[in-house]
Amino acid sequence: LGLPSSGDACRYAPDVLTRFELSEPDLGGRYRGHWDCSVLRESLGRDTMDYCAPDPRSVFAPMEGGRRIEGDIFYMGLAALGYAYDLEAGKDGYPSVHVKVHFTGELGASRKALALMRRKMKQAAAIWTANSPGGRYRFVFTLVGAQGDSHFSVRLDEGCPRLPYNHVWGRDCSAHLLAHEIGHMLGLDDNYNQVRKTTGHILGVDGRWNWDVSQKDKSPWARRHAEEVRKKWFQCDLGDIMCDSRHEQSVPRLYHYYLILRRSHCRVITRDWPQDILIR
Repeated sequence: LGLPSSGDACRYAPDVLTRFELSEPDLGGRYRGHWDCSVLRESLGRDTMDYCAPDPRSVFAPMEGGRRIEGDIFYMGLAALGYAYDLEAGKDGYPSVHVKVHFTGELGASRKALALMRRKMKQAAAIWTANSPGGRYRFVFTLVGAQGDSHFSVRLDEGCPRLPYNHVWGRDCSAHLLAHEIGHMLGLDDNYNQVRKTTGHILGVDGRWNWDVSQKDKSPWARRHAEEVRKKWFQCDLGDIMCDSRHEQSVPRLYHYYLILRRSHCRVITRDWPQDILIR
């Protein structure tokens, strides 16, 4: 998981890791644990369940019954945005993770649009299930007709607007991008450098970091160039779905599942409590 185990853990800052990623042909072996540790530590600190970090052995063990999980993640360390989902024990005891979404707006009443979104949400759930530890954890993302039955109620618009996940979704967004947005509903933050990426949008770098998907020939040079540009501007692990949401090579990481499942062992606390009474 990259949980701190010694004084040597987490010694690399994200920008240093980015430099390693740009210069090393295989970051996946040597530095992966440091990436996870750095992001995991930030994620714990931004959660209203705070630094609740139970032993991974208990987090990934079978559970009994179920639990509704609710709280806030301080998005990019600033704005508090909600997460909500249900954990339910399966036949083998391993929990399944359920997110229920209700759509509003004109498209939210369209049978055709809803059928399309159901298919995409099923595909998004398959991404989370397939990459879970041992494939033991089932993710179920469903549409519900009544707002009162949902974890989230969002407006469904045309195109693929990049607006807050709990406000608007786009009918034309890919299933992979929806898997990223539902990651926010599961209480996960974006892992890219928000300032750098926003600056990249303003400067028009988007076309260069998307060359690998926009070029018809998808040449190896174009792919390498776009990847290096994304690494430079995003400053995060491009294989992480909460870093690079638009390219299908990115998937959920092990620490994502830890962050999601650990909350059944934690409770929401208030930010003004003294540090010495935080649940651990």
